[in-house]
Amino acid sequence: MGGRGWRPIEPLDRAVETVLGRDLATLDAVHRSWQEHRTEFGRVENTYPLHRTYRKHAIETGIIEGLYDLDRPTTDVMVIKGITRGADTADEEVPPGVLRMLRAHKEGFEMVFELARAGRPLTSSFIRELHALITRAQPFCFLTDPTGRFAQVMMDHGSFKRFPNRARRADGTILSFAPPAQVDGEIRRLINLYETTSDVHPVVVAAWLHHRFAQIHPFQDGNGRVGRALAALPLERAQYPPIVVDRNCRDVYLLALDEANNGDLVPLARLFAELALRSIRREFDESILDSFAGMALEEEWLLNEVADPEQLDLIDQAKETGAKARMRADRLHDHIWDWLRAARVDIDQEFAEAGQEARVWTDRPMHFDRRDRWWRREIIRTAKTAEHYACFKPRAWWSKLGMSVNGVDLRFVTSIHHVASPYTGVMAITSFGRIRIRGQEFSGPDDVFVETSWEPFTFSHHENIDDRVGDLDNWLDQSLAVALRKFVHLTLGG
Repeated sequence: MGGRGWRPIEPLDRAVETVLGRDLATLDAVHRSWQEHRTEFGRVENTYPLHRTYRKHAIETGIIEGLYDLDRPTTDVMVIKGITRGADTADEEVPPGVLRMLRAHKEGFEMVFELARAGRPLTSSFIRELHALITRAQPFCFLTDPTGRFAQVMMDHGSFKRFPNRARRADGTILSFAPPAQVDGEIRRLINLYETTSDVHPVVVAAWLHHRFAQIHPFQDGNGRVGRALAALPLERAQYPPIVVDRNCRDVYLLALDEANNGDLVPLARLFAELALRSIRREFDESILDSFAGMALEEEWLLNEVADPEQLDLIDQAKETGAKARMRADRLHDHIWDWLRAARVDIDQEFAEAGQEARVWTDRPMHFDRRDRWWRREIIRTAKTAEHYACFKPRAWWSKLGMSVNGVDLRFVTSIHHVASPYTGVMAITSFGRIRIRGQEFSGPDDVFVETSWEPFTFSHHENIDDRVGDLDNWLDQSLAVALRKFVHLTLGG
């Protein structure tokens, strides 16, 4: 069986930043909106809800390593309430040993943030301390000897490895990491190279730092958890929220890491950019500012009685931000409508060429049409999957492509809505499919709900929408393809 021998780590190839230019530009625009919203929050009520992200990371970083498993209801409760026995659900009781691991993971994550906020440099001793903290609840680890047999050994908390370690890749070959004698030198080289990346986008640096640390694999066990915590360092220094690699993207994440092992960091950096967008959407929260702004829309006279001049200025800024976002949403809504109408013609022709009798149509509500409230349950479901709050005030937009073939109906729906509130300046486009056998009611128990996009199309009021329509077309292509594959399987048997 073949394999790849150990190779010393390499500097960051700055061409990665160029390749991902469009993705990073979108991320930066959304990040700018988030920073502005945070400032408004700080002036009003000083809300900055990072602790949910800390807890989510603490849970997911061990799940993707197979250290334990927690169901989603338990995970959701813990993310909201905290890592305590009181967060147990009726379906699952969290063992004390797992709770100790979760607390260690969370404290390790917070330790990285303390380093960044204090402006202290990354050092070898810090990395060892981080490992000791993250793995403190893990007394043993396993290693593989040259014959492939497993052996249980005591965990050396905070100590570099004494035995070689390696991993089996997806193709069955063996990937070797830095030999124990090379670890000290490689860690010093990693730190020195990291200090030269201050002018590179923090998401690209996070992907590079994480992969190169994994390439060294300096500890006997716990390298993945330590590496994912270290990835937060360049993000926090640039005031980006931390990313969370969770069970939903585990396979994509491992594949991207393996591509980086082959010399291509772009897939991992692109994944980190998507996760950074997800983190920003997750961090948006409603504030008292939204209450003032809502009052401004309906009761201007009362607002003038309760708000001071600074609050009035903030409200005006928030209303302007929301208006700019909705102008962009209107344009993208029209573009989606044209795209769906063109897709309707193509799909109708394809069914005709296949000898299938089909009916294909498009639909959308007009402005102030009561039908704009349709599909709310499904849209909320897609937003929850994407980890953001879908706000339908003062309005939302949906468009639909429908088709009926062989007694089976498909509704492919896209939605544009504000993220968290009408005043964040950030909006998301999600999509889904609904399939039913004719004669049944839509949204009934026998419906097939199709998740068509894991990552929403996100845009900010700071962006030039003309620069994004090509990206939106690609996103629509991929989303509709997911719905059509399921539909064709049910109507034509594959």
